[in-house]
Amino acid sequence: MNKTHSRSSSGRILLVAPLPPPIGGDTVSTTRLLESRYWKQAGFDIECINTSPGEGVKTTEVKRTWKDPVRALRILGQLLTRLPKADIMLLWANSSFIVSLGIPVMRLARILNKPYIVKPFGTMLADRIDGLGPARRRDVVSNLRRAKYVLPQTKMHADELVTRSGLEPGRIVQFPNFLPAGSIIDPRPEKQFSGRCIFLGQIKAEKGVFDIISALKDRNDLSCNFYGQIIARDSERFFSSIDSCRNCQYRGTLEGSEVVDTISCYDVLLLPTSHPSEGYPAAIIEAFAAGVPVVTTEWKSIPELTGKNERGILVPPSSPGRITEALDLLGSDKELYLSLTRNAREFVRDFSEENIVRKILIGLVSKSVT
Repeated sequence: MNKTHSRSSSGRILLVAPLPPPIGGDTVSTTRLLESRYWKQAGFDIECINTSPGEGVKTTEVKRTWKDPVRALRILGQLLTRLPKADIMLLWANSSFIVSLGIPVMRLARILNKPYIVKPFGTMLADRIDGLGPARRRDVVSNLRRAKYVLPQTKMHADELVTRSGLEPGRIVQFPNFLPAGSIIDPRPEKQFSGRCIFLGQIKAEKGVFDIISALKDRNDLSCNFYGQIIARDSERFFSSIDSCRNCQYRGTLEGSEVVDTISCYDVLLLPTSHPSEGYPAAIIEAFAAGVPVVTTEWKSIPELTGKNERGILVPPSSPGRITEALDLLGSDKELYLSLTRNAREFVRDFSEENIVRKILIGLVSKSVT
């Protein structure tokens, strides 16, 4: 599937990135980027080569299949046809793609003398590079060094790409997830904690769904509704677990436009993740936009979002009992709960589409094509 947004423009942008399906942080952020009104306002045309395999939710360690070479040939064929007409290429990809098919993609941009910007999804690129053999590591790092900019999602990952991967600090610009225009609505009515929890994300063990069910199983005063696509590997266990927990329910998936308003109907977002590629989870940013604090894990870069009991409560990974303790604290300390919600609403303004797309990305694109 290809999407094009056009007008009489000052530049043509080719975005190489995944589109749904599946529905996830990577594909949703690509869709939002394509739909941003700020491209037209800045006079840019943007079109997309879809790199998604178009299948269901997967684990991080996915085995290669015969479909991967076919997908690679499709992507490279489209790139050969469309990149010569572009002024700049944006490569939006996970770390596995960057260190594999990303190499010929970036190399082709260099051959055609096209500037390119690379955004790695998640926070595993430095780890992936560390795991490569010497020759392939040099190849990946060499191509990344020739990018105009590399846009890691978190401060921690930005530091890792400089200190461990040897990328130039001047080419590293933090680029977090953003909220579409209209998502940040003020004022939202303040409320008290009543024990209604929501989980939003891919339904798989790494996201902590089974820790939530274990934490709430014997608590009639707490409940959680789960929204998201279910990974096949964990489907049977998930449904068996919630069938034995009357206060936990699966509610299907949500359209992007429904997410913030749906979260606002709950008291707290639960995301006790230990996902290896976790960056700034979009669900946390969306919860903040809804004026809803989070109970999440002290894991990778998540404390950069929550602070220490500023916009959410941090618990160790794989600790259902600590989830329960955090919820009890929110129920007993009304001032803490109100403080978290107010801080969340104020903090999330920095993640607006105007700040992230218009002020950061379009500024970088404009510098790169002039």
